[in-house]
Amino acid sequence: MRIVASVKIDRPASQVWAYVADYGNDPSWRGAVTQMRPSQPGPAQEGVTTQELLRLLGLTFRTAATIDRVEPGRRLQWRAHDRQKRLEGSRLVEPSGPASYRFTEVVEGRLLGPSRVLEPVVAWLLQQQTTADLGRLKQLLETSTVSGSAPEEPATCGWDGLGLSWMPVSKLAECAGQGGRPAVAQFRYQ
Repeated sequence: MRIVASVKIDRPASQVWAYVADYGNDPSWRGAVTQMRPSQPGPAQEGVTTQELLRLLGLTFRTAATIDRVEPGRRLQWRAHDRQKRLEGSRLVEPSGPASYRFTEVVEGRLLGPSRVLEPVVAWLLQQQTTADLGRLKQLLETSTVSGSAPEEPATCGWDGLGLSWMPVSKLAECAGQGGRPAVAQFRYQ
């Protein structure tokens, strides 16, 4: 499976990088991440490990990853290999205009063992979730002064001004049952 998502963010590269390179910030913009514990706080460094809990399809995926390469201000690469999956990924910040930058997140890999049959569904869900996450990241960085702390989660089902869900996918189904909008949407960013 290969998941690639990209979004233009109208903020200086240093601000975009500072936020996405600090894995402690992930739960604030990655809706399916319920927990992220980097071995060291602050910007990613080679050798730092992360412990992530991600919920999809009502299942919790635990991922232990290692940061393999960091080009400060531009790119980081990571890998996660265990009995359930082999994954590699990257985060890239690159110029897209005079005062804007494109953030791209890539995840590649395979599910292993009994989980392998779920790979097409998991890949589709991860692509949808990652695209929504980047919309959430864009809104977070462009509309607020980010201090490194996560914004509060909504108490009720809600939609942002862009018409995008900014809640975890797991919450979308719950909201649909409360008369919320459909849980399936396509997102495109320029």
